[in-house]
Amino acid sequence: MYFGEPNAEGGYTASGFYALPIPIMWFIYFVIIEANLGGTVGHHGLGLKVVKLKNRRDIGISEAFKRHLLDPIDILIYGIPAFLTVKFSEKHQRIGDMVANTIVVDTSDPEQHENKDE
Repeated sequence: MYFGEPNAEGGYTASGFYALPIPIMWFIYFVIIEANLGGTVGHHGLGLKVVKLKNRRDIGISEAFKRHLLDPIDILIYGIPAFLTVKFSEKHQRIGDMVANTIVVDTSDPEQHENKDE
């Protein structure tokens, strides 16, 4: 709305230079913040942290980028693909976590932080 122009459908269309703020904000919020802090504001609010699957150590920028590169698939059809993969996968991972070899753990449960050599 702030960066686009009205279109025939009653919405707004952003193109060219004005479309850049959206992917830039996506990259900063989801990739940079998650790589540096172990999770987004929502993760921290719920007491969760994203860690590497194999050694339960903090993720880096490449893992955070891989996790969120598949967000469009994960949230497709109201998040049903993400819900199904979390519900039925062995380690309760969404598609982005499977690709990045990461897992979301509960920070209040020390057992989830242990190196399981998976």
